[in-house]
Amino acid sequence: MKKKSILALALMTVMSTSIFMIGCSSTNTGATSNSINHASSKINQGINEVGQEFHFDTAKFVDNMKGSGYDITNYSVEENLPGSAVATSYSLGNDKVYVYQYNTRNDLHEDIMTLSELSKLGISDEFSNVSHYYKQGKLLIRYEGSNSENLSHFDKSFGNLFV
Repeated sequence: MKKKSILALALMTVMSTSIFMIGCSSTNTGATSNSINHASSKINQGINEVGQEFHFDTAKFVDNMKGSGYDITNYSVEENLPGSAVATSYSLGNDKVYVYQYNTRNDLHEDIMTLSELSKLGISDEFSNVSHYYKQGKLLIRYEGSNSENLSHFDKSFGNLFV
């Protein structure tokens, strides 16, 4: 009995040592290190991209529109909204554009989720049945209109509609 126990213990020791040595070989350590460095690099790149995206604000929106040849006119600013949003209203020909700039990602995300849930329930927004919503940086952009050129520009510049 003692002989079998010693033999089993010796066999387990040899197997454990060989598994440990294979797992810690320099080739595997290098591959693991490369994977960790690659993942870390991707995470840092994602953080930088998110940070840069969140710097897209109302001024950059206006620059984008004017730089694309649009005659966009500011006609009102509303700062007393719930949460951290500031709304700026613009005329774009006969259409209207409302730009809501948020101070925090959380407030922006909450409003987007509310709009999405209302849309899923079949409830249209209270403003108009021709509202098109876009998100860019710290902005929630509501375009009220049906001009195909304007819609094409908004899709190309600010991404696909989310509501």
